[in-house]
This record gives sequence, C-alpha cells and structure tokens, in this order.
Amino acid sequence: MVISHDLGMTLENYDRFLLLNQHIIATGSKQEVLTKENLQRAYGKVSSEVVVRSL
Repeated sequence: MVISHDLGMTLENYDRFLLLNQHIIATGSKQEVLTKENLQRAYGKVSSEVVVRSL
C-alpha cells in the first residue's frame, strides 16, 4: 500500500486505487475511481479538465 497526494506519480506507477475522504469513496482501476463524480465527492467542485488529464 502506498499513500500519495502526487496524482501524476501515482497514475504512472499503480493500477489499483483507493479514494478516501474520511471514508472510502471508490476503489478499483483509475478509470473506475477517477471519475468527475468521485472527485467531486472527495474534493468538492472539480473541473472536467482535471478528470480528462488524469486518465
């Protein structure tokens, strides 16, 4: 298990993800976890550009 706030490094090196914000929001592949809806649940308002660039 690795805990990271560096999304760029994480996307390059890992294929399974766990998104948390006081509780589990999503687990799975980056396509399953890094959706606009999940990121909004974790961080509040998120632009579409962030989601597209992360995938």
